[in-house]
Amino acid sequence: MRRRVKRPVTLAGIKFDALISQDEVFQAQVPDYPVESGYKVHDGVLPDALSINTTLYLTNTPVTWKHQIGVSRTRVKTVEARLRQIFWDREPVTYATSDRTYDNMVIESMTISKTEEDGYARKIPITLKQVEVTATRTGVIPDSYVRGGQTEASAGTASVSSDSTGVASASSAAQAQEQAKSQENASILYKAGKGLGLIS
Repeated sequence: MRRRVKRPVTLAGIKFDALISQDEVFQAQVPDYPVESGYKVHDGVLPDALSINTTLYLTNTPVTWKHQIGVSRTRVKTVEARLRQIFWDREPVTYATSDRTYDNMVIESMTISKTEEDGYARKIPITLKQVEVTATRTGVIPDSYVRGGQTEASAGTASVSSDSTGVASASSAAQAQEQAKSQENASILYKAGKGLGLIS
């Protein structure tokens, strides 16, 4: 006995006449190197994102879901344009069948072809890949991690100022310290030169 389908297949809210075929593809990267005894094998296996290969049927005059979809002479053209836009937008969409819903699906490939056999109808093969969406979390760093040196004194902050032209310059304290060093070095050289009789 054939199971009754309760709802049409949809992609990004677009209702299709029929689902011709569908394959769920599960793949994983399995290590080629030997696994050490006692090591958990699944830690080295990296599952790839879920892929779905589906072929959807589209017409201007749907029969199966006519009461939901309606009849329009431009329906195929409109849906084709919508599918192209979804592909180029590269945004995750929802793909739903009569028995399952898949979220965060991106169109990886799609073929829109016209044949004499199908006329105005379209059989559209689409490959979807599921994208894992994660949330960003912000952590608080304890004060003990922002101290430097053996004394754990505060590492301090960089000090910069801005002149009238808006160009950042070094702090006046650093400049004064550098100038004092230059004067001290000059004084030492002067005394040494005078002691050697080089300076009268």
